[in-house]
Amino acid sequence: FTPRHITMSLLALANLGIEPSTGFSSAVQRQAVSVVKLFKVQEVASFLWSLAMFGIEPNAELVRTFSKVVASTMQALRPQQISNVVWAFATLKMNPSLELSEAILLQALETAEKFCAEDAAKFMWSLNTLELKPSEQLAEAMSKIIGTHVMVSVPWKIK
Repeated sequence: FTPRHITMSLLALANLGIEPSTGFSSAVQRQAVSVVKLFKVQEVASFLWSLAMFGIEPNAELVRTFSKVVASTMQALRPQQISNVVWAFATLKMNPSLELSEAILLQALETAEKFCAEDAAKFMWSLNTLELKPSEQLAEAMSKIIGTHVMVSVPWKIK
């Protein structure tokens, strides 16, 4: 199986609401580790997202190898992919490595203006859940994105 086959299998199960068996989950994770260098960034994000949707805690080897892949290709991540990866870690209550955490925060800061309100909110929720502290500049940028959306979407009346 290629990374695309592995990821699409998990995504299909997640979208259909069919929880994979423990044996299938273990086999998929072993296969993912064996071809980790072939994974594209989007496939890593989707794979982790799928595991998180099922509440399947990835094995330590998978987390270690995926963390290295994501950290080494962080500059290629789009805001949605950044928020999906961090959301998956937060949902699974698993802290990313220090190297990956630093890379995530740096890339989020560099691409902050490209985040939509939903991804910014998901990203900040994830950081809070993981107890990762964003820089003041990143927190301010995300707050502006989220705040602008709230102000436009919700007509506030103050009496």
